[in-house]
Amino acid sequence: MRIFKTAVRCCLASAAMAGAAQGQTKVDLRTQGKSIEFAAASTTRPSKTGTAIPGACAIGETFLKTDAPAGKNVYVCTAANVWTVQGIEMPDPTGKASQVLTNDGTSFSWAAFGGDVSGGPGTVMVTGLNGRRLGSLTPLDGQFLRWNTVANQWEPVTLAAALSVFGRSGTVAAQTGDYAFPQISGTVAVAQLPVAGGDVSGTLTSATVVKIQSRPVASTAPTTGQVLAWNGTLWAPASATSAVASIFGRTGAIAAQTGDYTFSQIGGTVATG
Repeated sequence: MRIFKTAVRCCLASAAMAGAAQGQTKVDLRTQGKSIEFAAASTTRPSKTGTAIPGACAIGETFLKTDAPAGKNVYVCTAANVWTVQGIEMPDPTGKASQVLTNDGTSFSWAAFGGDVSGGPGTVMVTGLNGRRLGSLTPLDGQFLRWNTVANQWEPVTLAAALSVFGRSGTVAAQTGDYAFPQISGTVAVAQLPVAGGDVSGTLTSATVVKIQSRPVASTAPTTGQVLAWNGTLWAPASATSAVASIFGRTGAIAAQTGDYTFSQIGGTVATG
């Protein structure tokens, strides 16, 4: 009896295992998988695909819209039955060669370089400075940019101005020896002359002699015939009362000359001799 029961049990177990093997054609990876590796799998598509977005979805599902352009074809269900396209929609680059992608804080757009530059990436050319146009003239060695008011632009020119002064550049201050008197032309102004001193006073162009060899001269105005006489203190105009001023119209060392006197001016009698 025991042998029979054991045999029955074995048959029933075998049948159950056979039935389970025939019915278990799919595996639930959430509960039965461990360290799953899909590198050798023939296909690993995780998303639904199609040209029409499903009307219903659960959060986390993905959908690849096969007729949408790349970058705007992947959708994620972000809320129940709500699909949201992933990525940032880029503007069409057709006909926008050498332009750059820019934005206004809301959307993207293509734009060409402008302002003080032109060209495209890799070929940028500066055409202005602070909004002021640069001329297209080819500069020569040693030229500078100078503003042309008439043409309203910067232009290369050769400066006629000195590049250095007395061998110095930058902020040049006057130094002793920059010029010698022979290099200076024109006339010195009165105000540039030193004040007179010694026996004279005033300026050198209108000096007044107030002394003779350090002896003062009186400021008294002389009258006709007066002489300058020393009075023990200063030189002053005085009337000549003793000395002869001149003889026969002559001064200095006077020698006798024919005609000094006539016989009619000689008194007395001629002696025998």
